[in-house]
Amino acid sequence: MVPGTAPTGSGHVAGPAKSPATTAAGAGTGPRLLPILVGFVLLAAIGAYPLVTGVRAVGAVGQLQQTLSDNELIGASHTMITQENLELQRYRATPSAEARQRFVQAADAVTSALFDVQNSASPSARADARRLAGEQSEFRRRVDPTLRAGPPTQTETAEVLAAFQTLAQDMDGLRVRYGATAKAQTEDLHSSALAMLVATLVSIVFGMVIGLTSLLIRRGGPPEPAVREPGAEDVDPLTELPDEAALIGQLHSSLDEAHRS
Repeated sequence: MVPGTAPTGSGHVAGPAKSPATTAAGAGTGPRLLPILVGFVLLAAIGAYPLVTGVRAVGAVGQLQQTLSDNELIGASHTMITQENLELQRYRATPSAEARQRFVQAADAVTSALFDVQNSASPSARADARRLAGEQSEFRRRVDPTLRAGPPTQTETAEVLAAFQTLAQDMDGLRVRYGATAKAQTEDLHSSALAMLVATLVSIVFGMVIGLTSLLIRRGGPPEPAVREPGAEDVDPLTELPDEAALIGQLHSSLDEAHRS
């Protein structure tokens, strides 16, 4: 019987049995792959974060653009309201048909600007523009009687001043609010961009670590069984011939190894 084989019931000779080293290698493959699988799962989770952050950043960019557009339209209306008040004060100082016409043109420009906001701004800005348009109409209703010949009465002057202060204060509050909203959205966009950059760098570094670990594991494997080379301990120091006890020991070891395999 050839060492390393065993008879079977049908009389055929079975193939060589697997060595302990091969069995150990197969048993250790699963535990070695587990860290790699866990690493790939973590890498996928980390890699999904930049994607989510990127989608969020795109939404933040759209909101910021809309806020800046609204702020620009409201700012144009604010400038025209200031010009409207200036033309009214000029008319009060030197009443004339020309001064009156300049005020009417400035007031019409305010109404037109607020109409543009209602047609092209966001829903919240449209609501603000409608409120401002109502305040502008009230201001015009109060100021029109003072444009006739003769100085306005104290009551008319007070009513005009109150209507304009309501309009101007509302406009100033909107400018502050839109400016603060744009600033907050800009900071949020910067935070999203920074988070996306950090997550991307972490994903790259983590991927490199996983790749290097996988490469090292594939190149590793179980250690090869040590082969005992004959040395000085196998030689009789007196006769300088192979030591009989050492040879017998090696023979028994080889026979035991053959039976085990």
